[in-house]
Amino acid sequence: MGQSKIIKLKPIKNDTVFIQPMFSVFDTLSKYKSLNNHQTKFYQYYFNKYYQKKDSVSCYVLNSTINDQFVGVIIDLDFKVKLYQLIDNNWTFVDSSDLNSDIDLHIETEDLNGDRLSDLNLKGRYGVESLDYTNKAFLFNKERKKFYFNEDFTLPNISLDYEHKFIKSFLTDKEGKVIQKWKYILVANKPTFYEGVRIFYSANKRSHTKIEYFKYEQNVEKVIHTYTGNLLTMRQQFHSLLWTSADIK
Repeated sequence: MGQSKIIKLKPIKNDTVFIQPMFSVFDTLSKYKSLNNHQTKFYQYYFNKYYQKKDSVSCYVLNSTINDQFVGVIIDLDFKVKLYQLIDNNWTFVDSSDLNSDIDLHIETEDLNGDRLSDLNLKGRYGVESLDYTNKAFLFNKERKKFYFNEDFTLPNISLDYEHKFIKSFLTDKEGKVIQKWKYILVANKPTFYEGVRIFYSANKRSHTKIEYFKYEQNVEKVIHTYTGNLLTMRQQFHSLLWTSADIK
């Protein structure tokens, strides 16, 4: 419980459903929940009478129970994420959110708030050429035994440093080099910015590389320290600040 685990998508098959007169995916959610997979992705195809064409809805079923809960995720045509849980043997709507991206979309189960329970994180890349992931986090409420969307955790490339109890977030450039890192601490189950660092690579290899370490005071960014030096030294120093990081490529 609480350990980060990437659940890989396992396409099963396509189902064809025609609206007569309403469209529902609940039967299919139940149909696939008993399969011995971590996660199933499938599509519901139906005839859209308004546009007179065939459309589809993306559906995900987490077959292995998460915190002893069966979960179904439906992504509508308008990019609305709807989360359902199987309660009293009925698929029950719990919460929803808009989806930022469906590029390389996948679902991870990981503890994001340090309560040793798994949360759901829908992750998709910012763009086709981007290596950064945006996310939509649904945190598990232990008392209600339900997953609820939490906007505060919508941070790029988010992860929890479980040992030191802080949240890591970062951005890369188009080459996969980490160029900015943020550190957040959890206050009342909410990520609160603590400190950040960024590096400026010079196009001229003879020029110095610069690092800025910054904080916020009264919602205004303030650069606390500036470091300059050769590329190799500054790159190593940057990756050691806040936490140990590495470029994606």
